[in-house]
Amino acid sequence: MNDKETLAAVARLIVEARSDRYPSRRQFALATGVDIKTIVTAEKGERELHPHTQRRIEQALGWRKGAIHDVWQHRSEIPAVSLTIAEMERGATEDTWEDLEAKATQVSRASQLTDEELLAEISYRFRNYKIRLNGES
Repeated sequence: MNDKETLAAVARLIVEARSDRYPSRRQFALATGVDIKTIVTAEKGERELHPHTQRRIEQALGWRKGAIHDVWQHRSEIPAVSLTIAEMERGATEDTWEDLEAKATQVSRASQLTDEELLAEISYRFRNYKIRLNGES
């Protein structure tokens, strides 16, 4: 696959998986902590996602850690029709995401994030902070 085909294939999988788990893009955005504009961009396949955004989408969809990155790394070897949700989920386990969560909070510089991603991160952290304060789970 070339870059354009890869964007389209990943976008198709995100839309398909998101539709099965979340009734709306808004709910998906809230679950991932990713700005809804970024979700729309991902579902349209307009550009490659930041690794931090990829991880959040993978986790929310129940995909294995690094699934989107793997597709990008091996895009020249993968036929677009062979990409499936089952392939993206293969090897996913909850405990691997715990390690990822710990690493995700250790972004070394905010300047590494786009404005959208930075706002989404602040929103995500604030929401989780409020949940912890209120004792909700």
